[in-house]
Amino acid sequence: MRSVGIFAGTFDPVHEGHVAFALAAAKTGGLQKVYFLPEHQPWTKQNASDFKGRLALLEKALKSYGNLEILEFDEPHFSIAITIPELKSRFPNAELNFLMGSDAGYNLPKWEGIETVLPEVKLIIGMRAGDDESGFVKFLAKHLPQARATIIASPKPHVSSSRLRTKGKRP
Repeated sequence: MRSVGIFAGTFDPVHEGHVAFALAAAKTGGLQKVYFLPEHQPWTKQNASDFKGRLALLEKALKSYGNLEILEFDEPHFSIAITIPELKSRFPNAELNFLMGSDAGYNLPKWEGIETVLPEVKLIIGMRAGDDESGFVKFLAKHLPQARATIIASPKPHVSSSRLRTKGKRP
């Protein structure tokens, strides 16, 4: 069975930590491809940079990697109800692996409908700076015991888009 990774996010801006994590997740998870899925209008972030600009930076950051690609959806926001069926139709008979940092992983219980999709997908969680792996494993066991997750050390756990925006830097 083909195994693909889905790395959804704002990527505002994409940075070396995103790319390094995607490459590590592909290797650890045996993924043939990792698809970066940039969100047009994120639910949780106000004042995101222009989508076309973020997409151009993402294309530039990924162009050297044959196993990292961009996947675009037309919908402005991601949701379990809409995004998951669309992914299933684009990748029939593929095992879906969702990549995310531990910071995003702590928000999983708040996602509407997450319990319905967890039996069908795997998670690959990259530990971010300041997050403890054993604490995160306990969190998952308590709040989402049905989750099948692989926890990996993020290759660049201190790099963050918010920190780059604050400093006014771009990759």
